[in-house]
Amino acid sequence: MPPTRERRQSTKAAESAISQEIDDRPWKRRKITRGGGAEFLERPTRVVRPQRSVVIDLDSDDDSASSAPAPGHDPSRESQAVDDAPPDCAIVRTYPPAQPSSCFSGWEAPTDAQKSSEADALEDLLSCLQGLEQPEEFNYIELSDFTIYRPPDVRLHHDMCALSRLQVLGIDRLLFNGVLSVGDQRRFVQGVPFGILTIDYDESVRFDTRKRACLQSFRGHRADVWYRLGEPADEYRRYSDPFNWLATFTAFFLEYLEQHGCKAVTLADFRSHFFQWLQATHGSLHEFPAWHAQCKLDDFRSSITANFDYLNKECHSLGLVPGRLWAEVNPADLRAIPKQVNDELKTVVTPFVHDMFKHMYFATHLRQKTASNSLLSQIATRKRSMALTPLNSRPTTLPTVMDVAAVEGPLVIRPGDVVQIPPDPKSTWRGLDAWFVYVQDVRGEHMDVIWLYHSSHTTLDESAYYPFQNELFMSDNCRCGQDAEPIDQVIRKVDVRWFMTDPNSISQADFFVRQKYRSVLEDFVTLRSSDFTCECHLDNDTAQWEECCATYNIGDYVLFREGISDDHALVPAQVTAFDRVERKVCLESLQCALGHAIRPNELIETGNICAVSPTAIDRKCTITRYCSRNAVNFPFDRDGAGDHYYIIDEATKVVPGSYTPSIAPMRGLGMFCGGGNLDRGLEECGAVEVKYALDWAEHALHSYRANVDDPATVSYFLGSVNDYLAQAMKGSTKAGIATIGEVDLISAGSPCPGFSPMQPDKQSQKASQMASLVASVVSYVDFYTPRYLILENVVSMTNTLHFAQDQNVFTQIIAGLVALGYQTQQFLMDAWSYGSSQQRSRVFIIASAPGLPPLEAPPHTHAHAKQVQKKGLGRASNGEIIGVRRDDWTPFAHVSTTASTAHLPNIGDATVDLCPAFPDHRTTTEETARSRDSLASVPTRPYEMSLQKAVHRGLITSGSAYEWVKSYDPNSIRGRPDGKSYQRVAPDGLFPSLMTKLALQDGKNEARIAQGFRPHEVIIGSPGQQMKIVGNSVDRWVAFALGLHLRKSWDARPKDEDEAPGRGMQSINVKPTPEQLRAIDHEVDEVRAGGFKAIRRRLLTVEAASTASGMSSRRASIPEEAEADGESTPRATSYERKSASITPSRGTLDGATEAHGLLTPIQREGSNLESAIMIE
Repeated sequence: MPPTRERRQSTKAAESAISQEIDDRPWKRRKITRGGGAEFLERPTRVVRPQRSVVIDLDSDDDSASSAPAPGHDPSRESQAVDDAPPDCAIVRTYPPAQPSSCFSGWEAPTDAQKSSEADALEDLLSCLQGLEQPEEFNYIELSDFTIYRPPDVRLHHDMCALSRLQVLGIDRLLFNGVLSVGDQRRFVQGVPFGILTIDYDESVRFDTRKRACLQSFRGHRADVWYRLGEPADEYRRYSDPFNWLATFTAFFLEYLEQHGCKAVTLADFRSHFFQWLQATHGSLHEFPAWHAQCKLDDFRSSITANFDYLNKECHSLGLVPGRLWAEVNPADLRAIPKQVNDELKTVVTPFVHDMFKHMYFATHLRQKTASNSLLSQIATRKRSMALTPLNSRPTTLPTVMDVAAVEGPLVIRPGDVVQIPPDPKSTWRGLDAWFVYVQDVRGEHMDVIWLYHSSHTTLDESAYYPFQNELFMSDNCRCGQDAEPIDQVIRKVDVRWFMTDPNSISQADFFVRQKYRSVLEDFVTLRSSDFTCECHLDNDTAQWEECCATYNIGDYVLFREGISDDHALVPAQVTAFDRVERKVCLESLQCALGHAIRPNELIETGNICAVSPTAIDRKCTITRYCSRNAVNFPFDRDGAGDHYYIIDEATKVVPGSYTPSIAPMRGLGMFCGGGNLDRGLEECGAVEVKYALDWAEHALHSYRANVDDPATVSYFLGSVNDYLAQAMKGSTKAGIATIGEVDLISAGSPCPGFSPMQPDKQSQKASQMASLVASVVSYVDFYTPRYLILENVVSMTNTLHFAQDQNVFTQIIAGLVALGYQTQQFLMDAWSYGSSQQRSRVFIIASAPGLPPLEAPPHTHAHAKQVQKKGLGRASNGEIIGVRRDDWTPFAHVSTTASTAHLPNIGDATVDLCPAFPDHRTTTEETARSRDSLASVPTRPYEMSLQKAVHRGLITSGSAYEWVKSYDPNSIRGRPDGKSYQRVAPDGLFPSLMTKLALQDGKNEARIAQGFRPHEVIIGSPGQQMKIVGNSVDRWVAFALGLHLRKSWDARPKDEDEAPGRGMQSINVKPTPEQLRAIDHEVDEVRAGGFKAIRRRLLTVEAASTASGMSSRRASIPEEAEADGESTPRATSYERKSASITPSRGTLDGATEAHGLLTPIQREGSNLESAIMIE
C-alpha cells in the first residue's frame, strides 16, 4: 500500500460485515421501558449517570445491561469495551438526566438537611441571621446543592437550564431545589420560584463562584432576603460551570465597554484587541489562566453573538448599551447595513438576455430594461476591448444547407478548406441535419478532418435558443488515418471567417468561428492557431515525454501513481532527474507522518528513489518546510486541500510567509452572497478582492460584513438584485452601486428553491420567480462585462422539467454566456472530493473572457466515501451524459464525520446550550424530553441506525418511541422499516447534504464544519437563522479549490503593460491593427495552400519567436542534437538546462557534465551524496 493512506477496507469493511450479519439474523427482542414526556421517569433516586455506552447482547434472554457505573469507572476502558463489542451486540448511548432528581419516582430528600417549605425555612433561618455577631449589609442565606429548572407551565417543563436563560426569550421565572443554610441550620426546599438574579462584577469576587451570584425568590423579595449561590448539585454542575465562565466573561465585557467607550466599540474590536486588553489587564491574575483554559479563544466575536441575549440583558441593567456593536449583532434589530426599498418586483434583465430567455417558462417574471445612452457607450467600448460580442448584435440566420452536391464531379479539396458532408444515417446526434469538417490534410482519396460543430451539436442541444445560427465551433474531435473521410462524401465547400467576434460583420451566407468546443471536457474556449492540428498527427510517446519535460523541473514536487494500487492513491514525491534514454522521471517519494494530532498533509522524507513513466505523474503539488508545527499557516493548515503539504524541519531558517495575493487582484461583486462562504474561499487564494456584496437576507449580509477584515472596504447592498441592477442601469451614483469597469469577477450562488428536489411545485409563483433569477445573473454579466463569472446551483438545475420538455435552464444559461462571447465551462463538484465531510454536490458554471486561460476542473484531493452512483449534468446532442462524475486518483481518503468533528467536545443531550470553547456548538432547536428520549433510544451501533430500523429490527420494543413508530402505517414514510427519523450519521461516512433546517440531532457547529466555515468566523442571528445561513452557503472547501484555479488562470493571463499593481481591472486592447489583419489573411492563404505542413511550420515559427523573447515556457518541438565522434548524441534541452540552473540549493551544472550528457546532479541538503543519470 502507498504510505500516504491507510487501507480504506479495514474499518469500513469490518463494520459493513457486522451490519450485514446483524441484518441477516433473527432478532431477539430487547426490553427497554422509558417514561413519556410529561410523566415522571423511572430512574433511580439521586443517581447521576455519566454519558456512556451500553452494550446489549442481542441473543441473551437477560434484559439487564451494564448501564450502572461501577466503582472506579474508567471511561477509556469502557470505550475499548465498546470498540471490541462482538457483532451480536447493539450499542446505545445513555445521557445524564435533564431533569432534577426530584422529578423521578423513588426519589428521597437528602438526610443531612431538614425538608421544609420556603416559608418555614425563611422563618427559621432569618432568626439565625439576627443572632449573628457580625451581620452583613444584606440578608444572605447560602443556597447549596442546588438545581435550577423550568416551571411546569412552560415548554420543556422541569428541564434543567443555565441561569443565563432567566429573563431571556420569554422565561421570566425559574425554579430551584437546594439546601438553604445559615451556620449549622440547613433546610432543604423544593420548587421555589424566583425571577431575580444578580451578579456581582466587583474585581474582588470576579472569579469566586461562591460570592458572585445571588437569587431572590418572590417570597424572599418580600422578606428582603437574598440566596447566595454555593456549590451546585452534582447533576447540575454541567449547567453551572459554563454559566460561571459566561458570568466572568460578562464582567470583562462590561469593563471593556466602560474603558473604551460604550458607543464606540464594534464587533471588530473583539477579533483580537479584546484579548490583548484582557492579557494586559487581567493576565497576571492567578485565576485568569484557568478561566481562559476553558475557552482557549483569542477571537471572542462568536462568544458575543452566541450569548447576545444574556449580554444584552446585563448591559441594559447597568445602563451600558453598545449601540454600534448591537447594530451589528442584534438579531432583532440589525442596523449596520441600511435596508433598501424594493421597487422592482420582477426580474430585471437586459434586452439581450430578455431575447435569450423570453421563451422560458418563467418569462412572465422578466422585465426588460435598457441602460442609459452614456452607459451603453461605455459597455460597447468595454466589450470591444475584451473581444466579446459587440453590444446590440442582431441574431443571424443559418446559411443555406444542401442535401446533395450542387455540382457534378469531384471538388478540388485542399488543406484548410471547410466542407459540408452528409450526416451518418446511423448516428444518434440530434440537431442540425448538416455536418461540417475542417480539412487538415489530403491523402489521395481521403482527407484528415477536424469536426466543426453547430450549436445544436454541442451541449446547447436543441433545447437552448442560440441567436447566431451561422456560428460554428472548432472541436477536438477528428477523423484521421484509417478513419479519414472519403473525399467523394463532400457536398460543397463552405466559406468560413475565422477569429471573428462580430456576428453582424460578415455575410449571412458565411459561417464564422471564434471558439472551440472541447468535446471531451464539454466546454467552450477561445479558438487558437494550435487548434487547427489534431493530436493524431503527433507522436504520442514523444509528445508525452516532451510535455513532461516542459511541465516539470528538477526539484518540483509532484503526485504520482505508485504501481498498481487498489485504492487509486497518489503519492507525493520530488523530481530528482530525467532519464532521456529510457524516458523515465526519477522521483524521491515522500511519506505521510504518523502520530497523534498530526495533520494528514505532513510529510517526511524517505530517501527512496524510483523511476516512473511520464504518464504516472498526475500533477504538481506544493510542499514547504516549517521549523515547527505551530508555525504552519495558510494554506498548509488545510489538511492537504489544494495539494498543499509541508515538512517539519527544525533546521529551517526561513519561515514561510502567508499566501500572497496576486500582483493585480481583481475586484469582485458577490450576487446572492449570503454569509460569504463562496467569496471568502475565492478571496483566500489571492486572485480577487470582493468589493460589492449583494443579498436580500439581512442576517446573512451582516454575517458577511462581520467576517470582512475591514468592513469599510466593501460596499453592501441589503436588498434585491433587481433594484441594484435597475439603479446601475440608470447610472446611479449612490454609494455601493458599481459602475462599468469596476467589476472583474461576479460570483453568484443563485437561489435554488426553483430547482431543488425539495420543491414540490416548480410551477408556483415563488418557485418560478426564484428560477428566473438566473437570467438576472446573465444580465449582470451582459451589463458589467466582467473577466470571470462563477455561478453555483443545485445539480437538479440541469434537469428538464416535465412541464417544459423543450426547455432547459442550464443549457440556456450556457447559450447566453457563449453568445456573449465568453469561454464557458461547467463542473460537477462533490464537496467530499475537496476535503469536506458532507454529501453535497453542486454544479458550477464558469465563464471567462476571451484570451484568458480557461479554468481547469479542480482535481480531486480526497477519495469517494463509498461507491457513488453515476451522475452527470444532462445529456449532449448525441445522447451521452455530460459532466460525468469523476473517479480520480487521490492522495487522501475522504474526511469522515468523526475526523472532522474530533476536536469538538461532547455536549450530550445538548440541553446545556453553553459551550465556552465553541460558542456555536449547540443544536438549532430545543427538543422535549420525549424527543430526546427517542433519539437516545436509537443505537449507535450498528451504524446509521434510525428509529424505524431500531423498532422493526426489535431493538426497541416498548416506550414512547416504539409507540410513535407503530402508530404509522408500515408503508408510510414515518412507518416504513427503512425510515430515516432520528437516523444517526455513520462515523466513517459523510454528513448528509446540509439544508436550511436541521433536526434535533444536528448540531450547528457540526453544520459549520461540514460547510467549511472557519472556526473564528461569525454567523449573526438566532440558532435557526444561523442554520439557514449555513445551509444556504457554498461549501468552503469547494470554493477554495475553485479559488486556487482562478488564481492560476488570472496569473497566467496575457499581461497588460499598463496594468498597475492592485488595480486589477485594466482594459487590454486586443483590436488587431491593419498590418496584423493582413498577416492573418496571409497565414490563412498559406494554410490553405500548404495544409498541415504549413500549420506545423507556422507553429514552430511562433514558438521560436516566443522562446527568443522569453515569453513562452513551451519546449522546442524538435530536440537539439550534437554530433560528437561521428555519433548523434542527444544533449540536455535548453529547458532542462534552465531548470537545473535555477533550482535552489541543489548543486550546479558544470560544462563538462553538460557536454557528456549528464543531467543535473542532485546535491542533498545536509549530506555529500550526489546522484546523477548518465545517458549512454
